[in-house]
Amino acid sequence: MKSPLAFPVAFPSHAGLPKTYFQACVMDPLRDCSIVLEQVYKDDGVPTKIDIYPGLPHAFWAMFPELEISQKRERDAAEGPRGY
Repeated sequence: MKSPLAFPVAFPSHAGLPKTYFQACVMDPLRDCSIVLEQVYKDDGVPTKIDIYPGLPHAFWAMFPELEISQKRERDAAEGPRGY
């Protein structure tokens, strides 16, 4: 993929973007996309924070809202970039 519209990592620079918050689940097939993009942003000087949820699949909080980790993920999302 070469289009930065489809693949944000392809932009020549991300400098100047606002601080950005990422969440990734270890068992999510999209996990590496979040981890790589967070590192690219950080390398370009964008303040970032990433929370990684081990052993959990994509959208676990919607499937299992009663779990404490789901509630923590909701709190983390609400706090987002304010938390750093």
